[in-house]
Amino acid sequence: MAPHEFDSGDRRWQFGTYLLDPAKRLLLKDGKPLSLTPRSLDVLCYLVEHHERVVLKDELLTALWGDVVVEEGTLVRHVSFLRKSMQLSPDDHEVLVTVPGRGYRFVAKLTSIDGAPAPLVTEPEPPRALMPPAPAPRRPPPIIWAAALGVVALIVWFGAGSLLRTATPSTRTLRPVTSGAGLKVEPSWSPDGASVAFTSDPGGNSHVWLQGADAISERATTSPDADSQPDWSPDGRWLVFRSQRAGGGIDVAPVGGGAVRRVASFGYRPRWSPDGRAILFAQTNARILPTAKYFVTRLDGAPPTEVRPDVLSLFRSARAAWHPDGQRVSVWGSTTNGSLEFVTVVLDGNEVVRSVLSAEVTARLADRSLSLKSFAWAHSGRWIVFEGRQGATQDLWRVTVDPRTLAWTGDLERLTTGAGRATDVVVSPKDDALAFSMLTSRTRLWSLPLKADGSVAGEGRAVTDDGEYEHGFDVAPDGSKLVYGGGNEDRAQFRERSLLDGRERIVANTHGAASGQVRWSPDGSAVAYDLNFSGDARSNRPSIAFVSSSWREAAPLLVSPSPVSWTGTSGWSTDGRSVVGTCRVRGVETIGLCLLAVSNGPQSPHLLAQDPDRNLYQARYSPDGRFLSFMAVSRTNRSVATIFVMASAGGPWIPITEGAYFDDKPRWSPDGSALYFVSNRGGMLNVWRRPVDAATARPSGAAVQVTAFNSASRVLDPENVSRVELSVTRQGLILPVTEVSGQIWEMAGTDRSKW
Repeated sequence: MAPHEFDSGDRRWQFGTYLLDPAKRLLLKDGKPLSLTPRSLDVLCYLVEHHERVVLKDELLTALWGDVVVEEGTLVRHVSFLRKSMQLSPDDHEVLVTVPGRGYRFVAKLTSIDGAPAPLVTEPEPPRALMPPAPAPRRPPPIIWAAALGVVALIVWFGAGSLLRTATPSTRTLRPVTSGAGLKVEPSWSPDGASVAFTSDPGGNSHVWLQGADAISERATTSPDADSQPDWSPDGRWLVFRSQRAGGGIDVAPVGGGAVRRVASFGYRPRWSPDGRAILFAQTNARILPTAKYFVTRLDGAPPTEVRPDVLSLFRSARAAWHPDGQRVSVWGSTTNGSLEFVTVVLDGNEVVRSVLSAEVTARLADRSLSLKSFAWAHSGRWIVFEGRQGATQDLWRVTVDPRTLAWTGDLERLTTGAGRATDVVVSPKDDALAFSMLTSRTRLWSLPLKADGSVAGEGRAVTDDGEYEHGFDVAPDGSKLVYGGGNEDRAQFRERSLLDGRERIVANTHGAASGQVRWSPDGSAVAYDLNFSGDARSNRPSIAFVSSSWREAAPLLVSPSPVSWTGTSGWSTDGRSVVGTCRVRGVETIGLCLLAVSNGPQSPHLLAQDPDRNLYQARYSPDGRFLSFMAVSRTNRSVATIFVMASAGGPWIPITEGAYFDDKPRWSPDGSALYFVSNRGGMLNVWRRPVDAATARPSGAAVQVTAFNSASRVLDPENVSRVELSVTRQGLILPVTEVSGQIWEMAGTDRSKW
């Protein structure tokens, strides 16, 4: 059963000094709106609608929650919060009466006001505190062990006064919004600052939830598909969010429940304009893939329009947000010439304001140790808060802005110093608080068994502990063991782990920085990886290091100087006599594919394929050696990558995917009858499979999703798709899975005069 839908038309109800407007989702006392949670307002509306009788508790639960199982105590808490908000005592008999053991009845004298204009709303009362009291200590479930460590670290640092670098605990406070198991992320403030919408996945699939000052969380979306990335409309009546239903897109739904409306058939991270008339969203999920394409859609049914392509085409990747005036959009990112720019553009016109960065900010960003990512404007237009990445940590940083010129003034100020990753930052309606997600994660290699039809069988298992995978991993041809590695600019370390008994050992420490990916030879006798010597006078021109399966290192294969330069190893030829990889041709900007013979003495790469408009990567030979698969990334739109196959001897390219998504890491099945690949089609990164004809390598069926990473708490690398390696063996898939834990925090009590 679906929850009850309120259809009051223009009818409003007057009782005492209160005015209830169900259509506008408002309860006013003496002309001032009260801060109610959406569900507590639903309780009041239902009781008013049925004021002529006692409403039983079971009826209320069914009417407001439908088929969702909710404890009676949840209803009691909502009624209690409603009484507190209306300043009614528990034994009140003038407005709302509790009938012991049965239910509730609305008893106040009602006056119906039909169609009359609503009274002017005066300045709202100060919003109630968003955050509940800190929860009582409890033993955290194993799945959130990392989040617990991050929270403890935050509390310790805050108690020591070092979390906020420039303020004392008396001026700012840090408090948890959410608690308990599961992932709770992506907060959005209600317009009155009293409630928050967020994404959570307690059942394994992400949905939008609401939480008010009573700390009660309620699911706001009911689709069986994943919903996430909510944003509250300025009038408080609507939620916009990313939904996976019907192929994925941007949906709008009433806060109190009701019909869901699709406003864009694609897109991520939707954000209402300050006037509520338009929605800004990104073409792709910027956490997974860089994008410089943003769109605006309105609620009139017209198709989305691209935001100033004349300006954003100059960016390689960008993050965008509404300027507080609601007429402009601000963009931050890296341009095609490598510079960092912050510009603000009008949607309809030619105006572009380039923010001048202060000398302090320019100096801080010059060494590239700090990378600024997503941002949010203060509503006053006097400052901006960024998510800034330094090494393995990500904190919140603030910069002041001249509202007139939009120039950045002063230095960047770090606001958090946490052990996790601060993200999803939003500014409260009065600029006096921030809400953000604090995430911690760990990545392990997992083995997912496959059925005979190529689909995944079961949950799989982790086959490594936490590790470093900068240089990828590869599985031995017989499937018995894998090698993986990580390191720094001076050396790389590789580990070998048995997939049979889990034993692991360090097998190599290189003298030089490894680059590219480690690759096992077809017969399992050797491993190859690219090597750069930091002191190499030849501009770090790579050589290829070969080691035997017993990990005795041979002399590296040097690449001869030639018009074609080797840039990275992708795989081996089936006979083990050559390696295939990426290369550059002098005078040509794009990256092509080359073959390099494994023999004594320096070798020159042999060019296999090249395209002036696309970069080619991830070449792999089919099991019989007749075909070569690879991916091609558009230079003009790096969010699109297409998988192709061509004959080993060269010839036309056969498209395996449509060129509408980012399809990466093509890997042949052991019998050559299918290609597996990683793709963002459907929104989240997952492994897909497309059957091919063994004789022609042409597609012989539709692409089918193999894995089901549909929740933000268990994902393929959420930071960079290029790090998601994939191996396909007769036993199944091996791939890195990131387990994410996180809660929402509030930084409140800010002295706004300093912002």
